[in-house]
Amino acid sequence: MKHLKYLICLILTVGSAQAITYDEALRAAFRENPGLRVADLGIDEAEEQLIQTRAGFSPQVKFSGSYTRLNTVPVMNFEVMPGVEFEVPMGAADNYSAGFSITVPLFLGGKRAWAVQMVELGVDAAEEDAMMTRAELHVQVTAAFYGLMLAEEAKKIAAADLARASDRLQETRARWKVGYASPLDLKADEVAVSQARAALVQAENAALQAQQFLNVVIGQSVSTPVKAQGELAIEYEKMSADSLVSRALAQRPEISALDRAEQIVGLSRSLSRSAYSPSLIFVASPSWQNPYQQAEGWGSSMAATLALEWPLYDGGKGLSEARVADIQAKKLVYTRSQAADGIDLQVRQAHASWVEANEQLLVQQTLGTQMAELASMAEEQYRMGVISSLDYQSIQLSRTQVDLSRLAALYQLILAGEKLNAAAWLWDAETLREFKTPANNAGKEDLR
Repeated sequence: MKHLKYLICLILTVGSAQAITYDEALRAAFRENPGLRVADLGIDEAEEQLIQTRAGFSPQVKFSGSYTRLNTVPVMNFEVMPGVEFEVPMGAADNYSAGFSITVPLFLGGKRAWAVQMVELGVDAAEEDAMMTRAELHVQVTAAFYGLMLAEEAKKIAAADLARASDRLQETRARWKVGYASPLDLKADEVAVSQARAALVQAENAALQAQQFLNVVIGQSVSTPVKAQGELAIEYEKMSADSLVSRALAQRPEISALDRAEQIVGLSRSLSRSAYSPSLIFVASPSWQNPYQQAEGWGSSMAATLALEWPLYDGGKGLSEARVADIQAKKLVYTRSQAADGIDLQVRQAHASWVEANEQLLVQQTLGTQMAELASMAEEQYRMGVISSLDYQSIQLSRTQVDLSRLAALYQLILAGEKLNAAAWLWDAETLREFKTPANNAGKEDLR
């Protein structure tokens, strides 16, 4: 009765869980994962920096105005003749002024174009970081989703083992009462039931932990009941390690990042050398005053300035910055070589793990078929009294381990395939479009 109640509770719990498919889990993660939101906000931040950089080299218009109230207006005394004088006020009590300042950069020696290009490359880098974050999240979702599915399958196997062990114990008790089973057989079956119950509890806990991990990855509450819906299967495709390495070196974002770094270094060198280039700036300042030239009423004036600035000597700072850029360019040569070697190693190891995982799954599938036949033969021989209950339980335990090993091998094959996709950048076109598409503009809307 206890066992029956436990199974009823288990069925009710599973039935109340939210069923989610692999594609739904991916969409939820791309939409709700906090880490991905941070990466998308990084794109928004880089775009705002680009706007600021362009604005820094655009014409600038400023307005200024003031009002001054004099408590005492200064006066000047004029003596016309001895004993006759008069006062002339030197201003007014109320003074107003207003004006504009218009600054237009005419020539900056290339600083504007190079600075904007550098920030544009920064936007590309932010977009690439977000794409890499999505690729990493894709791997995490795969591991979490199929990990939960594996845990649920393992839980079913553990529940079936407990049911089988309980049925076997009842049968052995009946046989023991009539003298067809020994006390050793009875005790062995009792131990088998206890072990099966402990294994089921462990499987339940593993499924709960897998469920919580999936919730974290897809960005929903940890305590949300969720159930993985789908098939735990994957197709194996033979691939050449050399062709995978060539594809990875051509497609991996890390290589694109190094190309971008080389461009940034080149721009940095140009900016450093432009420190010695002349700059030409035009400034116009129309203004209005009241009083104007000691007379009541508004008057206007206009000032225009054409400013030339040409740094001739800065102690060698600009030249040193240019040499630093040259050093960074040389460092990138070695970095690129190391990155290529690292990608080559990563792809080959991922390919080897992929091949091994497929071989392991084939072995476990064959072993599972053999163990099913052995378990059937053992059950028949146990009923005939040829083998003891202890021998029978040992064979059943081995069968359970083989079933779990088969699930684990299938899970490892799925993970190995996902890691190979990431290493060789084998994502299909639709997945790559998802990697390049921001989840939403919630960050911008919140800021606005």
